Amino acid sequence: MKDISRILVFDLKGYMAHFRKFYTNSSALTYTFPPYTTITGLIAGILGRQRDSYYQEFNHENCQIAISLMSGSRKIVQTMNYIRTKNKQEFNGSAGPTPTPLEILLSNEINLRFRIYFSHSNQQLMETVKERIQENRYVYPPYLGITEFTASLDFIADLKESEIKQISQEDIAEIDTVINTDFIKDKGIRLEKTTAGLKIFKEKMPLEFGESRRLKKVASFIFDANGQNIPVILTVPYYQIQITGGQENILFLNQEGGF
Repeated sequence: MKDISRILVFDLKGYMAHFRKFYTNSSALTYTFPPYTTITGLIAGILGRQRDSYYQEFNHENCQIAISLMSGSRKIVQTMNYIRTKNKQEFNGSAGPTPTPLEILLSNEINLRFRIYFSHSNQQLMETVKERIQENRYVYPPYLGITEFTASLDFIADLKESEIKQISQEDIAEIDTVINTDFIKDKGIRLEKTTAGLKIFKEKMPLEFGESRRLKKVASFIFDANGQNIPVILTVPYYQIQITGGQENILFLNQEGGF
């Protein structure tokens, strides 16, 4: 696994979100947090990359992303009227609307908030991302899954090598970010080691797109619905970072390597 010498930390927030599950059809269900592919798309958007042009630039060899949930959430279903388009003659709306259930993610507080940890092999790209977030200067504005749900970004930190420590241990680690289940040792979720009332869920999500937006890799992730850390025994190293307010243990969604 490549050493991580720099991590940008920023918060993605907004009132509502819809991160469509890739395996749904007639009913549009949402994930509880943005997938890796959504975050890379958001970063590519604020940099001005064109649709489907950035997958190689943000693949697992160049880009690492971790996500933590900073707010509790709930889901509701609303019926949306989409234009019926079973053939090209109906694109003018002549066939009328098609009612479609849409699952919407809402916060238990004021805003949904997701903390993003971003590292890239291209240091100039990272510097540009940092500047654009700090100055609120985006080529394409950020949003939470669909363009109707606009979002904002709060810059948190630019962590240098001295503030990042890679830890390899076979003992229990309390991870503050979403965890790829491929990185957990068999029977490695150790709930008996915590007294917190965890609400652990598992979701299957896209992890990487290939050419022409073809799904290249899928993985399953576990998380606590209220953003609490989860005690696990891992098969890969994790990163301990020093950030305003204390110390966090993070695990990138797509990292490689073991010990």
